[in-house]
Amino acid sequence: VAVTESTDADPEDGSGRPERAILRSDSTHPHPTLITGDDDEEDVPFQSCITPNKEPGHCRHVRFCVLNEFKDNFDRFKDYACVIEGKYIGVCCPDDKDLYDKSRDYYGPRTNRTTGSNRARNGRRRGWASRRGDGDRGDDSRPYRRRKPRPLNTRAFDTQEETCGVTRVLKRTENAKVEGGQESEPGQFPWMAALLRFGEQQFCGGVLLDSTHVLTAAHCVYNLDPADLTVGLGEYDLSQPDPDRVQTFDVRDILVNERFNSDAYTDDIALLYLDGEAEFSDWVWPICLPPPNMDLTGQLATVIGWGTVYYGGPPSNVLMEVTLPIWSQEDCQQQFDQPILDTEICAGTEAGGRDSCQANSGGPLLLQMNDGRWCNIGIVSFGVRCGEPGKPGVYTNVGKYLDWIAQNTRR
Repeated sequence: VAVTESTDADPEDGSGRPERAILRSDSTHPHPTLITGDDDEEDVPFQSCITPNKEPGHCRHVRFCVLNEFKDNFDRFKDYACVIEGKYIGVCCPDDKDLYDKSRDYYGPRTNRTTGSNRARNGRRRGWASRRGDGDRGDDSRPYRRRKPRPLNTRAFDTQEETCGVTRVLKRTENAKVEGGQESEPGQFPWMAALLRFGEQQFCGGVLLDSTHVLTAAHCVYNLDPADLTVGLGEYDLSQPDPDRVQTFDVRDILVNERFNSDAYTDDIALLYLDGEAEFSDWVWPICLPPPNMDLTGQLATVIGWGTVYYGGPPSNVLMEVTLPIWSQEDCQQQFDQPILDTEICAGTEAGGRDSCQANSGGPLLLQMNDGRWCNIGIVSFGVRCGEPGKPGVYTNVGKYLDWIAQNTRR
């Protein structure tokens, strides 16, 4: 299975050497073979990362970071894989590699979990449907398990600035299926949050910004009391919760954007304040916020959630993903009578059939950056049913609210 590969010759020297590292195994090579890049690569650190053993590090070219544990178990390399400049496979190399190799035998990721306690505040653009669900999952709904808080291991780096948006699942946007939706892979989107009413039924989504703040849609929570809301982190299959991965929190407070209009769904953005601190792991990790003033038109973005698989249909227990192109504001406006503002993003296909849907409200519209990290560019807000031809979904443009988010996550 090729993780990523290129067989093109270098146009400058015609050497035909691989342009990027390749990890592969096939019938010709029954054992995985690692092919490194050019010999003139420099030993320089790229983006920050966290090793599977929860050590701070940086992505480096493979040849400069062959850890002892790779020698005994080559498959272990996959756990350390990272993307360099959008085209090379690198290794998440511990910052103190020599000490790391000398003092550590292999052990699995440490997964201490923590939860919180205490207890956030629904609407419609006329004639249009929100993507909020009614929370009815039939026989598959189940009460959420709360766990007592545990002491946290603090880290001496800023996750939002350097290590946000990192996932252990090495899967780039352009390789994802685009026909309808598909099940995501476990741990692929560790920033996803499940919003549950009365601690039992998922009705909206959100994303983890840091250890105590979740970003969601205002229409999901503006008329709920904090005591009615629970947030689940580390969730994948809602019908089979894993107590070793899931962290569950009550909500201490909620902040709805002061300009939110519940009739027009404008400024549809809110923050949840968790009553406790999330502990980061392979299953729980913060998302990046987008750079300001990004040109998003034509980009391929990914929507994730547990929403219905078609309008009026049953919700999915497993976290789903779908890849959608982003429309220009002009093209989107032509499809709607009501104004589409610059604080909103449209995404969907002309043919329809791919979209976010009910119970996906508040969930993220994600973009994978050139360095392999993910950022949250949009929040699922509203649309005309789901996947209607020529009718894209409408998302809150997160990039227009960076100052608002920054001001209200400092408290």
